[in-house]
Amino acid sequence: MLRKSVRPFWLGATTMLLAGALAGCSSAVSTGSTATPAAAPGVDAKTKTITVGASTPFTGPATVYSEINMGAAAYFKAVDAKGGIDGWKINYTLLDDGYNPAKNLANVQTLVKQDHVFAIVVNQGTPTNVAAAHFLANTNVPVVGPAEGAPALSHYPNYFVLMPNYAWEAGLAAQYAVQKLGATKVGILYENDDLGIPAKTGAEAELKALGLSPVAAIPFEVTTTDFSPYVGELASKGAQAVLLWGANPNAAAALRAANQIGFHPKWLMAFWIADPSTYKLAGSLLDGVYFPMWFQPLGSRSPAMEAYKAAMRTYEPSTPIGSLAENGYTEASLFGYALKELLDQHKAITQANLIQVLDSLHNADIGTAQGVSFSAADHTSGIHSERIVQAQNGQFVAITGLLPFPPAAVQAVGSGSGQ
Repeated sequence: MLRKSVRPFWLGATTMLLAGALAGCSSAVSTGSTATPAAAPGVDAKTKTITVGASTPFTGPATVYSEINMGAAAYFKAVDAKGGIDGWKINYTLLDDGYNPAKNLANVQTLVKQDHVFAIVVNQGTPTNVAAAHFLANTNVPVVGPAEGAPALSHYPNYFVLMPNYAWEAGLAAQYAVQKLGATKVGILYENDDLGIPAKTGAEAELKALGLSPVAAIPFEVTTTDFSPYVGELASKGAQAVLLWGANPNAAAALRAANQIGFHPKWLMAFWIADPSTYKLAGSLLDGVYFPMWFQPLGSRSPAMEAYKAAMRTYEPSTPIGSLAENGYTEASLFGYALKELLDQHKAITQANLIQVLDSLHNADIGTAQGVSFSAADHTSGIHSERIVQAQNGQFVAITGLLPFPPAAVQAVGSGSGQ
């Protein structure tokens, strides 16, 4: 088991512990919180340190997703370098799960029961988060910014999902394909789990509202590498646009397979695929692909974007500055924002108080995201609109402003935590 502790800036660089041999890793042990049993879990008042953690795939079929957690690590290191959040430093512990749902569950159990973390921050992956949800929902631990958009987790009162609901996002992509790109024949390729199935549901709901149905809706596994049969079927059905919700390697494989048979539809893909890592996999085949995106595109010159890039260059220079890391940086910013609000309100640092603060967030700017809102009745997503971004010559360029999610897609899976 890989155990990686992203320690406070003043405690030194990132360290790792590996039960087996893994080349390139240093060895150290994160002992978790030193707080007394009477203190809030993960809170050490003596050193003014708060311990949080997550599970992520440093190994396995979706290692690229670990870049999300490196973005989160960069945020925490940048905050600590500036003296912390009102003097409080963050100890961020990451455990490897290989994108295996059972290992993610085991890891979060370790973080909660043994390391006594204050919160789970940016726990990685949709099927993995779903596997851990029943355990975490029966604790008092805030789950802040889990990197997933499955509707299944929205009804848990301790979950604060910042990423857009997959159904909403795919519905927006379907709407754009029809209304702006002129497609009347739309195909869907979707990861056959809690990531892709809601996306299929939202896309189908929006297509139905527009008087259409998909020419084909084809499931695949995250381990799929040969997309030839799938793109062949879509080509035979005359698909003018194809929506793909899956991992970055899946997207690159699908683009390569389509190119080999001369099939060139309009492609619309999940936001996390709009990342330099996908350009490395697909090359110029990624040019022209459209993506809904809930945070600012990398070309933005805003202070928030500059802060993100500076944090990555300084504290995680080996991780590409892209949408994956930006996702994690922004998700971690949600925790930092809520902790600052809690301290500004002169409330004790408790898990219950952090949840109360998060429940009252309204139209807040978090990391590189804007307009984040939660309420006690609605944890579906803190994001309620997205822009459309297009890959152009190695860059990701916003071609629309923020667009609301289409009602049909929202209604397909519900919009509130009681749904």
